[in-house]
Amino acid sequence: MEIIETPEGRCKQCYACVRLCPIKAIKVGQGQVKVNSEKCIFCGRCIVACSRGAKVVVSEREAVEDLLTKGKAVAILAPEYVAYFHPTDPFRVQAALLKMGFHAIEDTIVGEELLADDYLRLFRESKEPIIRSTCPVIVEWVEKYFPDFLSYLAPIVSPPIAQGRLCKEIYEGAATVYIGPCLAVKAEARAEGLEGALDAVLIFPELEEMFKRAKIDPKSLKGLPAGKKTSRLAGLRIFPQRVSLFGGFPREEIARRSLLNRDIRVVRDVGEMRPLVEAFSREEVKLKIIDALSCNGCLASPLMGNPPRPAISKLSLFARRRVVERHYQKLAKGARSAEDRAKVLSKLPSIEMGRKFLPKKVDFPLPHGRELKEILASGGIKSAEDILDCGACGYQTCEATAIAIYRRDAEWEMCFPHQREKMVHLMKALEKTSISDGVTSLFNYHGLIQSLGKEIKRCQRYQGTLSVVIFDVDYFKLINDTYGHVKGDLLLKLIADVLRQNLREADYAARQGGDEFAVILPETTKTEAFAVAEKLRQRVGEASFKLDDEERVKATISLGIAGYSTGIGYPEELMELADRAMYRAKKSGRNCVYIAPDKSV
Repeated sequence: MEIIETPEGRCKQCYACVRLCPIKAIKVGQGQVKVNSEKCIFCGRCIVACSRGAKVVVSEREAVEDLLTKGKAVAILAPEYVAYFHPTDPFRVQAALLKMGFHAIEDTIVGEELLADDYLRLFRESKEPIIRSTCPVIVEWVEKYFPDFLSYLAPIVSPPIAQGRLCKEIYEGAATVYIGPCLAVKAEARAEGLEGALDAVLIFPELEEMFKRAKIDPKSLKGLPAGKKTSRLAGLRIFPQRVSLFGGFPREEIARRSLLNRDIRVVRDVGEMRPLVEAFSREEVKLKIIDALSCNGCLASPLMGNPPRPAISKLSLFARRRVVERHYQKLAKGARSAEDRAKVLSKLPSIEMGRKFLPKKVDFPLPHGRELKEILASGGIKSAEDILDCGACGYQTCEATAIAIYRRDAEWEMCFPHQREKMVHLMKALEKTSISDGVTSLFNYHGLIQSLGKEIKRCQRYQGTLSVVIFDVDYFKLINDTYGHVKGDLLLKLIADVLRQNLREADYAARQGGDEFAVILPETTKTEAFAVAEKLRQRVGEASFKLDDEERVKATISLGIAGYSTGIGYPEELMELADRAMYRAKKSGRNCVYIAPDKSV
């Protein structure tokens, strides 16, 4: 079962999820950007990164609704719910859960106390380095990316699993539903060896959606019914927690920390784990304990504020902590003394606190040197000067992007500089296509008028001279009917070659359409243009145009000339004069040149 999905049509390929994903578990291709579950560590950052809602948690809402209808279900609330639903009174949230159909409501504090005891015991007895394993994101990361370090993971379950097992013993036959801020608990609940502790896992936004579907507004409720016992563990609550902090880590271990103690390293971002583990493997650092969490505690979980909620978004991490602590301090009034702690815990049923970790090593094939160069070249990177390493695509280097492309996790369309360069080339090509004739590659009518307009303005500015020659192929229809349109187009191409060979670089040659051509002659008088036109007429008439290996054809052209004068303001006016002159040439017997008189002012 997938945990994160990408609904079709929502992704706009901005690649924000790739940039934010710490281990690049995003697969890009065929117009979609999807999460690769085999590589994902379920930190939830891609969900927060996407402003279009294209990364969605696969909801277990229906599964929970089914559990509520079939029998007893116990809700296990992570303490962070107090901050998530703030300023709604926590007891009203619990009342909403009861109204929805939950049989009982527990938190994870007793389980955290049990965990802390096991951690203290492990710290005293172990001679090997220990990596804290209460965070399922960190566990996924080690299992998939550094399986050689599995032996260093503390072989102890997380608070949700411990509390789930405890509730299974206390509430016989009941289903357990964990509700918290961490997406990775969904994956943890299905892990081999942990099945059965939790029947379903909801993140807080899923619970909110369930409230809406059931038309339950926690704020409108009056709180828990008088005398209603919602928890069998409430009387055993030991807060202020004597041994553990939220998350199950021992207070004693935190208290003895010192900035001078290099045996303990605190990691609060999965991105910090790789350099630390690699340094440890190279024996560059000595460690006893790695206190690792993927974020700055569950109150800082990416999904605590997703979707955005005005109330919690206004709370800093410190304010969230204060809100949660104040609530549990109120509950602690009249709590058991430290001396009674052992007696209290001894009343609890015995549960399995240990766990094993299994390697899920992700395969990372690497391209050979030649393959890598070819992939880089396909992205326009052919030398060291082409390397940008801008990170805009989400990968730190161009080489890392090329390797991801080799693994089919990425494509060069992600590279914004590369795409911009392609767009510039495409725009230039489109611009050229918009003014070019598809048959002859000369200017088309649009390009002709555009160029002629520029030359007319130049004439007006500098009092220069300008002439236009228009001609068409005599009896071209007969040639087309005799040899076919394909060979007719070939003849037009060959005549275009004659123009290229006999005109200056400053001149413009164009095919207006059909068999009609035009030539713009800057800085050329009508008399000089006549010489050019006569030269073109002779060259075309002398040529024997080869249409295939066996067939050759002769052709002649009729030409009209017009020169710019002060009475002309638009390109079309000059073209019309030249066009009339061409028709005079055709009426005069074809295969000749005619000069149009100047337009009268």
